[in-house]
Order: sequence, then C-alpha cells, then structure tokens
Amino acid sequence: MSMLESLWESYIGTNLVGSYFINNHTRIDTAQNMQCFAFQCSFNTISNSAIYISKSDNTTLLHVKCLFQSCRNSGNGGSVYFYNSGTGPIFQIQFCASECNSNGDGIFVISNCRDSRSFEGTIFNSGDLSTGYGPITTWYDDVIAKSNNISYCKGVYSSGIFNEQSANLWNTSYCTYSSGIANQFGAVMCSGNAVVNSCNIINNSELLDSEGIVNNYARTLTISKCCLMNNNPNGVGKLFKVANSLIIISCYYDSYTFSGNSPTVQETTSKFINALSHLSTANCIAVIPFISQNEKHLETEERGSLHKGDVSELIFMAFMAY
Repeated sequence: MSMLESLWESYIGTNLVGSYFINNHTRIDTAQNMQCFAFQCSFNTISNSAIYISKSDNTTLLHVKCLFQSCRNSGNGGSVYFYNSGTGPIFQIQFCASECNSNGDGIFVISNCRDSRSFEGTIFNSGDLSTGYGPITTWYDDVIAKSNNISYCKGVYSSGIFNEQSANLWNTSYCTYSSGIANQFGAVMCSGNAVVNSCNIINNSELLDSEGIVNNYARTLTISKCCLMNNNPNGVGKLFKVANSLIIISCYYDSYTFSGNSPTVQETTSKFINALSHLSTANCIAVIPFISQNEKHLETEERGSLHKGDVSELIFMAFMAY
C-alpha cells in the first residue's frame, strides 16, 4: 500500500480508488461521483474556488497539507466549495489559508454534506465586513472542528465558524478563535446539540447586532474548559445567545452576558488560557494568544498547558518539512 493510500484509508476508512492530486497548483473542478484527494497542493490567487465539487452523489473529498493564498469566489466557498447530495464527507487536514474571501457562505470553505471534519488548520486575515459568512461554513453537516486556529478574519456573519442549519453532531475542540470582527453572530455560530470544548475565544467583536459572540439557535450548547476574554459584543450585545439551554463548565470569562434561558453554570475558574500550540499546521502565518505571567500549569488533552496572567499575542510562521 502506498503512502497516499495509507493516508486516505486512515481518515476515510476505505480504499483509495478515485482521483488524487499531488503538488497541484491549478483549480480542481469536478462534478463526477468519485473520490478526490488533494495532497500538498498550493493554490494561489484562484477565482471561483480552488477546489470546486458540486452536486456529486457520494463524492468524498480529502485535502491534506494544502496551501490556499488569496483564493476567492464571487459566490460561495472562497477556497473550497463542496456540495454533496449523497453520503460522502469532506475531510480537511493541516491546511493553511490566508487572504481568502467569498461573496456568500464560506469565506474559506462551504460544505453541504453528511460529515464535515476540519483538523489542524489555520485561517488567517481572510474575509471582510461587506461580503462573506464564516471562514468555515457548513449546511446541515455533522461537524467536528479540532485544533484549528482562525484569527484576524472578518465576516458579515461570523468571523470564525458558522453553521447555517441544524446538525445532529456539532463539536469544536482545542480551537482558537481570536481577533475576529463580524457584523453579526460574533465568532462561533453553532446549532444542534453543540459542544465547545477547550477553546480560546479571545479579542472578538460583533459590530451591528446582538446575536452574541457565541450563538446556538437550536437545542443545547455545552461549553467547557474554554477561555473567553476581551470580547466586545457591541456594548449592547451578548457574550452568549442561545435558543434553548446553555451549560457552562469550568470556563473563564471576563464579562458575562447572555440572551435566552438562564444558563446552568457548573463551575467557573480563575483566569487562564488554553495553551494550544497549533504547531502541527505547516507553513502558516498564525496568531496565537498566550498568557506569559504567573504561569499555572494545567494539562490539556491537545498539548501544552494552561497559563494564568495577562493575555498577549504571538505572531509566527511555522514551517514543517514534507
């Protein structure tokens, strides 16, 4: 079994019998029923989405260690457009994106499929306040977003992750959502029975509406072991807005406002920030908030520790040899 076949099988769980692209620099566009695997591709200044897959029953998309620079779409999906009316999922692994935009849903990616997975990716300095919804936008999908770093992005709706319709499974863990600006829906917009775990949600602003920095419009939102610091929900806005119930477990927040039913607060903590390195992402410009004073080490499942003190930001470029 080749390295690519092994990598595909490790994520997708099936044999690779479809098309794959290695070190590709041109737009990938298909409407076929197929498996599509992009590995170590670099997309620069591509219009109408770097990867565009539309209305393909049972198509599966996996892209690993791909770079997206200044990719745009006049419609949905600035870098990746994935619409699957069948059962195929999208997996996005160790991706880097910067200066991407769309005029509709998905400043970086729009997906409408059964399952949407985004792991160890970075989206930096993308979107604007006049067009575009959410760097990661999903429709109906069951969503798992883990160890992503989304920073300095802007959007009409959400500067981080945005779910348009109710999902059965919605989970974001070990992610950083920092220094984003949105007109509405702040940094995290989720639905279904949603879980936000061990995330940093820091320095985000909502300018025009009171939809909340963190919003869940259906069912239950459970937020645990998260740091919510220096967020500005427009003065009259809310840190949390939920349609049903909100459960807060072992979180730190420096301001506390909510809209909806009274939350269940199981435990609050003193000031900390999850020390999420995000160093597994290759060749990315990233911004990571950190606390350097009075360190208090509390282990996390991702890597690193939690620190106590004042928040700062570290801007770096990480390189990984392929």
